[in-house]
Amino acid sequence: NNNDDNNNNSLNERERELLENDANAQRKSSANRASINFTTLSQQRQLLLRQQQQQSQIQHPLKEKGVSLTPGDHIRLELAMTEETYTRGLFILATISKAARELKMLLPDEEDVLFPLPTLLRFIDIHDEFLIGLGSVTRLLDTLRKTIPKLREYSIYFTNYVRIRKLQKRLSGTPQLHTIMEHCKKALSSVMVDLPQLDYSSYLIQPIQRLPRYELFLREFVKKAEEGDREEYEKLLAEMKQINSDLNAQQGEADNIAKLGEIQGALTGSKRKLGFTLSLFDKYPLRKFLAEGRLYLITKKSEQQQ
Repeated sequence: NNNDDNNNNSLNERERELLENDANAQRKSSANRASINFTTLSQQRQLLLRQQQQQSQIQHPLKEKGVSLTPGDHIRLELAMTEETYTRGLFILATISKAARELKMLLPDEEDVLFPLPTLLRFIDIHDEFLIGLGSVTRLLDTLRKTIPKLREYSIYFTNYVRIRKLQKRLSGTPQLHTIMEHCKKALSSVMVDLPQLDYSSYLIQPIQRLPRYELFLREFVKKAEEGDREEYEKLLAEMKQINSDLNAQQGEADNIAKLGEIQGALTGSKRKLGFTLSLFDKYPLRKFLAEGRLYLITKKSEQQQ
């Protein structure tokens, strides 16, 4: 009887241990699935710190010693390594954006343009998942098929980038921006051990520079692909090329509108000087900026009047 009681106690302890392990696993799974749209600054910082730690712990299976790498494996490994660097840059951008918005020293519209936290958090979500897929045993084609369509979400960043540049240029050297950047440095030091050189403009351009890199990687995958997979890689390459083309066109259109806005501003009061009002936004499709130079008005009284 004593033996039976001891066995039952051991069994109950083992059952409790299994249940506790299962409960812990479920809690961990729920935490991983939690939305990144946190409402408090402390929760957002915890998210960034946790994801950054996850990145540093990722070890690509192809890095193991004794594994013979194919040409395609080498490209996948290089892609994973550059993706990790890029994702770290997104973490830095998001941390700076959160800290800057904390101070509320800019107008809401300016804040949304220069420190686009919701957009950056979405990018982190996309590339965190992509990086984990690259570092797992998941078939590469499946990982790429899942990720590439999401890159269209870069549209709003590409469109706003001209505004980002202009706003940053206008604020450059002001005490206002200096105060914001000093606060951001403190925020970065609280979540990063090795504090990087804080050149915000160099981080802001990284999303613009990253997408064309995927097209280059896909070209290499097409060259190295096995015969049965080459057609699929070619389809992904065509999709990536189209995304880049569309985003560049949108950015070009935004640049054109911004330039027209500058010229329209310079023409304020044109009715008094020229005798009529000159509007650059009264036609659709919009006028295109082609060149900059002197404008002459030909009149009967004078051959040329600037």
